[in-house]
Amino acid sequence: VVATGLRGRIMASIIRLSPPTEEEALSKPHYIYAEALDEPYAALALVEREQARLFEFLPQILDSVRADGATKLDPDILVNAATAVVRQCGEFLTNILDNNSARDVLIDAIELQKRNEIIVNLIAAVRDYVKIVGAGGLISPGSKFGRLLFALGESMHTILSVANEAFLNRDSHDLDLLREFTSDRSAQMERVRRQVMDVEDIGPAEHDMLYASTTLFERTLWLLQRYTALVDAANAAE
Repeated sequence: VVATGLRGRIMASIIRLSPPTEEEALSKPHYIYAEALDEPYAALALVEREQARLFEFLPQILDSVRADGATKLDPDILVNAATAVVRQCGEFLTNILDNNSARDVLIDAIELQKRNEIIVNLIAAVRDYVKIVGAGGLISPGSKFGRLLFALGESMHTILSVANEAFLNRDSHDLDLLREFTSDRSAQMERVRRQVMDVEDIGPAEHDMLYASTTLFERTLWLLQRYTALVDAANAAE
């Protein structure tokens, strides 16, 4: 009884003496919350906003291997936090599916689950890119090989930043730009392919890094292309 009456003060003292870590703070969703499940249509809109916010993490994760990266947070913290949020989105969607029978709610929840899975794979692709490129230190445009990796990283960061703006703000110009960047026939991708083919006289380690990083770059673009298609389909259905 005494503890119940003093609960507010006890919790305030605990937070003051042991504040949440940076990772714990970043791992908290901004939009979804348990009580929202009582209103399935509003809950679905909140999941969509939470998913769009997750795109803020991707260019920040990439910053750790960019010479002029603005974000100095540990990429592992960002990856863990983003993974925690996307997992909570998945659990939230499962609750919606388990507790609703309206056809349109189920269809929209399943579509958002598809987006959630793409975000999981995007986080993994950017994480793996950072691990591979980060093994060689910060990339700066020195050698021909260095210039290619530098250009690859800058292109990837630009595209992820455009995706962040496009999905967060639902900006039609940014969505058009993202479609162009992620197109199989995009000038960006063709330029990267030509540059890769033009690199000669590199060692086995550099060759492996180049192959792995360009593969992950293409995978990231493909995943963004799929996500954009799902967003376009949802917008057309409204």
